[in-house]
Amino acid sequence: HLFERVSGEARLEYLPDDTVSGRDRWSALVDERLRVNERVELAAHYEAVSDDDYFRDLSNLVSLTSLTHLRRELAAGYRGDWWRADFIAQDYQTLQDPDAPAVSPYARLPSLSLAAARRLAGGLEFEFAGEATRFSHPDKISGDRVWAYPTLKWPLAASWGFVTPKLGLHGSRYRLDDSAPRRSITRNVPIASLDTGAFFERPFSFAGRSYQQTLEPRAYYVYAPARAQDDIPVFDSALLDFSYAQMFTENQFIGGDRINDANQLTLAVTSRFIEAESGLERLQVTVGQRYYFSDQLVTLPGVAPRTSDATDLLVAVSGQITRDLRIDTAWQ
Repeated sequence: HLFERVSGEARLEYLPDDTVSGRDRWSALVDERLRVNERVELAAHYEAVSDDDYFRDLSNLVSLTSLTHLRRELAAGYRGDWWRADFIAQDYQTLQDPDAPAVSPYARLPSLSLAAARRLAGGLEFEFAGEATRFSHPDKISGDRVWAYPTLKWPLAASWGFVTPKLGLHGSRYRLDDSAPRRSITRNVPIASLDTGAFFERPFSFAGRSYQQTLEPRAYYVYAPARAQDDIPVFDSALLDFSYAQMFTENQFIGGDRINDANQLTLAVTSRFIEAESGLERLQVTVGQRYYFSDQLVTLPGVAPRTSDATDLLVAVSGQITRDLRIDTAWQ
């Protein structure tokens, strides 16, 4: 029964007395998961190579020759009835290229996270996400970060569409080492959003076939006041890639070190053509764009604030050609 709960792989490569480098070269990988029971899961990942040029010299796979950071991680997770807790200790081996020097990511030594979701009386839904992490780096500001984000939302759904107001407070506290300009930083950002959508449909005929055509407009508004964040180091944050899914998120940054100021509205519409006989979605067309009502104040170091009052227009077209073949395309 133990082996039924264990999955993963282990790999070792060894090249003795390499004539190119004049030394022994090796690569090691261990990636294992253990499901202790229905609630507890353990994981370990370790990857290392003997030298910075190992993959560039000995691999012909782009996915390997482009590797820069090799992850080492121990993780444990516990799943409750309506909450989940996770523990992670994580570090990296950074492979350097003389032509393109890389900056090592911060180590998490360790990180504890908690997520919860519970339905309350009257249709209200409570959600919570939080994390406490020790970030360590040999050359940069190190420190501790604790953040918590409790929210309340009230989903209202009907056959014609939905309305979902949401209110939350993102609170963060930093305790930094002696090299930081400020050793203690607190940041609290209230975030309010309203997500609305409608659903219309009608019968439609084309080339002798019957379809059901839908029209699904959606509007998503977010407000978050600006908070001064220039003194907060960037431990794990970056700008999210702009995409259709990202247009319907509260924060354009990933990670916990930047919470954007927002006074913005996303408008989008989707139309689907569903074949009546087979039920296949033969065509789907989506158009969307986000509009800003105030200037951007919160940015990452070295990144200029936006100067436009709208994002690029996004257009996505997809279709089920046969039961086994689907085509997706997007344009920005």
